[in-house]
Amino acid sequence: IECRICAEDPITYQPHPGVIRACRHPQGPFLRVDSYAYPGYEVPLFYDPMIAKVITWGEDREEAIGRMQRALTEFVITGIKTNIVLHKSILDHPKFRDGSYTTQFIEKNFEVLEPNLFKEVEDPVFLIAAAITAYNDRKAKDVRQLNIVSNWKRTGRKLALRT
Repeated sequence: IECRICAEDPITYQPHPGVIRACRHPQGPFLRVDSYAYPGYEVPLFYDPMIAKVITWGEDREEAIGRMQRALTEFVITGIKTNIVLHKSILDHPKFRDGSYTTQFIEKNFEVLEPNLFKEVEDPVFLIAAAITAYNDRKAKDVRQLNIVSNWKRTGRKLALRT
């Protein structure tokens, strides 16, 4: 299962530019996250609003959906609106779960999905963890390293020492 996380309002689908204040990516087995989102990143207005792809795998559909639900619950982004809550709502819908949906799923079921879009609950534990991560990342970026050697130079030096 793949969910494309976008910086957009989950109700109007309009882009939602702004600065990401905190970001905590989900982690775990059978999960892949491709993302460039990080605390302090400014999401621009004039480009593709997709900021991450979350991919889960399972032995069957139900297992993959369960893993995706867990991953989306762990994914925390503050400072901008995202469509994470829309993905959660879709994954909870019986028609999606049993595979009996069409490309018109959202259009035909929006009245059922919409109330869930207003329930976006930010778990304080995840917000605290995201804030600590953002602080530590910022603190780590403040450290300046002198005499940085690129991997190309390092590899070249190792090869030169072997001969």
